[in-house]
Amino acid sequence: DEICEMSLQGAAFLESFDVKAILLACGTISTNAADALRAVFKTPFIGVVDAACAAAARATRAKKIGVIATPPSIASGVYERGLAGLDGDLTVITHGCTNFAEMVEQGHFRVGDELAEREVRRELRCFLGSGIDTRLLGCTPYPLLSEEKRVNPARSEAHTSALQSH
Repeated sequence: DEICEMSLQGAAFLESFDVKAILLACGTISTNAADALRAVFKTPFIGVVDAACAAAARATRAKKIGVIATPPSIASGVYERGLAGLDGDLTVITHGCTNFAEMVEQGHFRVGDELAEREVRRELRCFLGSGIDTRLLGCTPYPLLSEEKRVNPARSEAHTSALQSH
């Protein structure tokens, strides 16, 4: 698919510099292309999913984690499997946010941006009343959309917060 093909091209370019390892700082690449990359190249690839899942599992007190990521990342099931492997008692609620990454890339992420605030409310509505106390943001640009504490896979730091209904 397109994600794997682009990832393979990028990795081939990076390998031409005799790198020692490649960090897959993109959640979508980590969830959908990491296995293909590891099968083709001998360079170690480090994804963001395992660290983010571990941080979220440590952070939750209610054992209820909400995961938002791109639709391909959510469809991969990687977050659910990763979290279940760490703690089988966790409840994981996932949601693929169709427009978040593109919206951030277009500069719509600042507090007061009407489009960003409307889309965040619409996309996160599915978590209201769910009891989650930890959000795992499975796409690198997503932290720009929130001032709340959260699990940022690019930093692998965990913080807990309840979703606000805005």
